Amino acid sequence: MTKSQLQKKLSAATIYDGGAEPDTGYDTVCACDMMSELLAMMNHSCQRNRGIILLTGLANPQVIRTSELVDIRLIVFLRDKKPTPDTVELARKCGITIMSTPHTMYKCCGILHDLKLNDVQGENAPG
Repeated sequence: MTKSQLQKKLSAATIYDGGAEPDTGYDTVCACDMMSELLAMMNHSCQRNRGIILLTGLANPQVIRTSELVDIRLIVFLRDKKPTPDTVELARKCGITIMSTPHTMYKCCGILHDLKLNDVQGENAPG
């Protein structure tokens, strides 16, 4: 999935475009609000250098810092959350694309599951 396809499917607005997409496209989803849980999940999976989409209700600089640590390059903020200017600046420095959608985490997960994207834990959507 490309960023533009994701934007359309989730009715999202791009806040900052961090640049090139991964060779695999964006094919994996992680929905998480606890950054410690994100670190634990990514530590136990083989997701490096993959096109991972992070869905989160948090819109602070810590989300960007944590995403950079685990090689996530696309973050979608939920429920029309808008990051602060310092968060956007950090995303720019890290080359991370950030978007905002009016949808809830539940709805976004359902949309992306229906599109057959993978779970970060390695579970594939039924096909």
